[in-house]
Amino acid sequence: MNIIISGFSSRALVETAAKSGCKIYSFDYFGDQDLKKYTADYFSIKDSPGCHYSIKVLFKMIRDFLKKNSDKKFYFIYTSNWDNHPELLSRLEVLDNLIFAANSSEVIDNLCSKNGLFELFKVISKTKLKTPEIIFDKNFIKNRFNNEYSNSDKKYLLKPLKSGGGKEIELINSLKDYNRIKGKLKNDNYYFEEYIDGKLYSAQFGADTRNSRLLSVTEQLNARNTDNPFKYGGNILIKADEQLRKTLQETAALLTSTYGLKGINGFDFMIRNGEKYFLELNPRFTAAVELLLPIYSEDVFKIYFEKNINKSYIHKLLNTGIKESGKLIYYAQKNLKIKDDLKKLNNKNIRDSITESDQNKYLIKDIPKIDEKFLKGDPVFTVILKADNREKFWQLIRKVFLEAKKYFYYK
Repeated sequence: MNIIISGFSSRALVETAAKSGCKIYSFDYFGDQDLKKYTADYFSIKDSPGCHYSIKVLFKMIRDFLKKNSDKKFYFIYTSNWDNHPELLSRLEVLDNLIFAANSSEVIDNLCSKNGLFELFKVISKTKLKTPEIIFDKNFIKNRFNNEYSNSDKKYLLKPLKSGGGKEIELINSLKDYNRIKGKLKNDNYYFEEYIDGKLYSAQFGADTRNSRLLSVTEQLNARNTDNPFKYGGNILIKADEQLRKTLQETAALLTSTYGLKGINGFDFMIRNGEKYFLELNPRFTAAVELLLPIYSEDVFKIYFEKNINKSYIHKLLNTGIKESGKLIYYAQKNLKIKDDLKKLNNKNIRDSITESDQNKYLIKDIPKIDEKFLKGDPVFTVILKADNREKFWQLIRKVFLEAKKYFYYK
C-alpha cells in the first residue's frame, strides 16, 4: 500500500504509519533526517532555496508527484495545517490516483469558518463540557474595556479561525492590548474568545465516520523559552479517571456522528476549578499520538482504515507500566546553525542519578541536518522521554536541552 503523508511537520505521522509496513512518501516543510529510515522518498520545502512554508507549495508538490506516478494509487493522510485549507483538499480529492484515508474536504469546510465554530459549540453544549464565550464583533473589546467597564476582571483571547499550535493567539486584558492588535481586526480570520485560566489538556480519539474510541488523554505543554505563552510545546500522557474518560468518550462520539469524522482526531479542553471547558477540535492527526506507539504499535495507524472501530484502546494504556511519558519541542532561543549531528545525543548517556533507572530514557526526534539554520522561536528538534516521576521528567529535559546547545553555532 502506498501512502502520501503531508503537513507542516510530517515525521510523527510518518513514524506512526511506518509501523504498518506501508510504502510511505512524505511532503512537509522540514525534511528532517529521521524521515530517511521511514520513507520510500520524502520531499521538503526547506530543501528548495528561497521557498517559505506554504500549504499551497505542498499542494503543488503532491499534485506534480501524482502526475509523474499516474500508474499508481496512493492513500492520503495529513496533519497540521491542511485542516485550514478545505479548498486545496477538495482539489486533491478529484485526482484519480489519490484516495483520502483522513477527513474529507467537506468535513473540514464545515468546521473552519465562523458559522462552523458557532455550530461546533452548539454541538458541544449537548455534552458535559462547557464552552467559553466567543465574539466576532470587532468593536466588542474596545467597548468592553472602556472606562465604564474597566474594573472587570474578565480577559479575552484574540484567536485566528485558521491556525494551529497556538500561533498568533494573544491575550487581551485592556484597551491598550486592543490598540496593539486592532490592525489584525481588518482580517475576518480573527475572533475573540473568553480566556479560561486553567490547566490545558487534549484528548485523542479514533473514528470511522459513525463510531469513535478514546485513545488517550494528555496534558498539553506550552513552549518553553519562547515569547508566546500559547505556543504548543509538547504533551505528557496521563491516566485520566473514569469519570473524565466517560465525558471525553461521549464528546468524541457526538463529534464523530455529527461531522462524520474519520481516522485519528483530537480536541483540546481546559479544566478550571473542576469545571471542564471545550476549546477546539483538531480534525486530523495530532502530535501527541506518537506517544501511543510503544503501547498500541501498528494498531494506531490501522484506525485510518477501520470500517467499524470497536476496540477499547484506552484500557491498554491504563494497564501499561509507564509512569511519565511525554514529548517536548526545543525552540531556538537565538538564531542558530546546526554544527554537529544531533543523532549523537541518542547514543550519549547523561550520567547522574536521573538516568540510573531504566524508566528514565530519552530519544531525540525531528533531527535537523548539519548546517541547517533556524531563527529565534523556530522548532529545532523534539525530545521523547520516559521518567519515574514528573520531577525527573523535567530534570532530564533540562539536561538534554543543555547538552544539545553544544551542537549549535549561535549567530
